[in-house]
Amino acid sequence: MAKKNVAPAMDAGELFSTQHGEDEQVLLDEASKPGEVFGLLQEPQAAGYEILASDGASQQALFPAGELLTPPALAKFRKGIALLHSAPVSRDQNHTLNSRRIMDAIVALVQIEFKRMPKAVVEKMREYEASPMFYVSKGELRKMAGIGTKNYEEIEKILDRLHEMPLRWNILGEDSSTEWDMKSRFLSTYGIGKGSKQGMVCFAIDPRVLSLILEPKFWVTLQFEITPHLRLEAAYTLYQHAWRYIGTFNKVTADFPVTTWIELLIGNSRHVKVDPKTGEKSVVDYSDFKRRYLLPALARINSISALGHTIELREHRSGLKVKRLQFKFVAKRQESLELPMSWPEAIIETLKQIGFTEDEVATLGQGFSLDDVIESLARFRQAQERKAKQGERIGSPTSFFNGVLTNVANQAVLDAEKFAEIEKVAKAEEVEKLRKQREERALVEFNLRRHKIFKAALLAWPEDRRTNFFKEFEGSQDFRSATRTMIAKGWESAGMSAWVELREWAAKRRPSDWAELLPNPEDQNLDAWLLWRLDQAGQTPADA
Repeated sequence: MAKKNVAPAMDAGELFSTQHGEDEQVLLDEASKPGEVFGLLQEPQAAGYEILASDGASQQALFPAGELLTPPALAKFRKGIALLHSAPVSRDQNHTLNSRRIMDAIVALVQIEFKRMPKAVVEKMREYEASPMFYVSKGELRKMAGIGTKNYEEIEKILDRLHEMPLRWNILGEDSSTEWDMKSRFLSTYGIGKGSKQGMVCFAIDPRVLSLILEPKFWVTLQFEITPHLRLEAAYTLYQHAWRYIGTFNKVTADFPVTTWIELLIGNSRHVKVDPKTGEKSVVDYSDFKRRYLLPALARINSISALGHTIELREHRSGLKVKRLQFKFVAKRQESLELPMSWPEAIIETLKQIGFTEDEVATLGQGFSLDDVIESLARFRQAQERKAKQGERIGSPTSFFNGVLTNVANQAVLDAEKFAEIEKVAKAEEVEKLRKQREERALVEFNLRRHKIFKAALLAWPEDRRTNFFKEFEGSQDFRSATRTMIAKGWESAGMSAWVELREWAAKRRPSDWAELLPNPEDQNLDAWLLWRLDQAGQTPADA
């Protein structure tokens, strides 16, 4: 069978139009063999081409038109986790900041276009390992990548590098273990428009790499409006990798070996040494890597006011050496996080009715797209209706919704079995959440109790002994200048924070005095206090 014509290059901006007809048309060459490239186009550009595949079914709106505000196509997108774990094979071909951005923009373009395509066509491409040819203007690609310069020759050079650059794909599963260790090129082909096609570029991605980009298990949400603020390559990459974990219950990333983090953030470098015989990797001068790359990247990310969380570094040691790194999200201390500006008020109010606070809604806005939230709300309502018919209700609605949202964002199939699994996990998370809340309340009560006992006992000491105790603390290295302000009017009127510092100093530097001031086990240890409180109430741990 003769090959059909491929699609002509689209006019600038047409590929990113937010208005589409109900019937999306795709040109698919049925004669394509595995690994071949065929053209992709939508109906407005289809004149003169034979339409070989079409899906006439349209998706009904989930909300009335007046309630649905569609965000810009590039505001948020899914991108392959595999790409976040890729690094050039050769050190002299390491990524630049702009090459990473162009690479991410290409992934975003591919995922946006595949989202528009009928599912049957996508499945056909996966079956035949076929890859479409994509067309986009250099201007749109530059805007999408967040590159300020209009030097389009640089974009051509980057595309050339992405075509020539061999990449090692370290694909990690959700349990952080390596599932595949592969090598490939990112672009299988690319072209620069000439003559009437001036200003356009076209490209195709190796079908196997394309399957990684489209594999739901490795998808992640990423806010594109944040990335222009990340001027350091390491900061850009760290943000990419870490932000996928913002929606998790514990808000911590997986803990990867230091060698993996170094390769992810800066590519091949002198900081990772590979044993030629065993292939084992070891870290060279971690402190220098931390000082030159890691800490500046953290500082850059944490300086972005649009983000509602900062990222905190956690170093896991084996003996004296740092072996693994992990990052934890810490909510910023402010009156309230900024709610997603593009989200309709009705959506935000619905989330609040489910049980989310404004800060939690803001966190969802930084981790998930509006489309995913709308679809998840529809699935959530369906689950509520099913439960109601059975005379039951969803016991932990916020945890359940988070589970639905995560699966929707990952393009998972939400059947009855999956819903049962989500509900089981939600219940477990709700139990854990309540346990943590009880622990936090108990800790507050315990600290308040021993603060009162410690303060009263110390103030009851003879004046000379008490004064010398205070002076010794104030003259120690543990005494902070900020604490001096707290005790400006004397220790008796000082706040609890100053007394906590004094108590911790006493426990470390004057343990005998500390034990005298807190003589009972229930005043020294939280667990002992919990048992003491149960005993006072006439309960046993089993009763509690």
